Amino acid sequence: MKIVKYETENEAEQIKNEHIAKGYILVEVSNVTEGNFLGFQETGWIEPEPETLLRDQLTRLETQNTELMLAVAELASVSETDKMETQIAIAELASIVMGGVA
Repeated sequence: MKIVKYETENEAEQIKNEHIAKGYILVEVSNVTEGNFLGFQETGWIEPEPETLLRDQLTRLETQNTELMLAVAELASVSETDKMETQIAIAELASIVMGGVA
């Protein structure tokens, strides 16, 4: 779908005529707070089946979920490494404070 914003009715009429001449079909006119919009669809465009749209969306969500789980695992690993390094630094500092007596 192609969305075009317009300001005046004359401009809307001009946009409609230009797009219809190019083979587009006017499918929507919206006058909302954000502005006035015309929605066009190319001739011969077939809307995908809802199951296909849902399957595609599910696949994208599964991919995002996997990426997020990997990022969380990486953060946990980095956090654990930082924790160990901090504990080692504290032990070394304690040793220095105690005069090298462990």
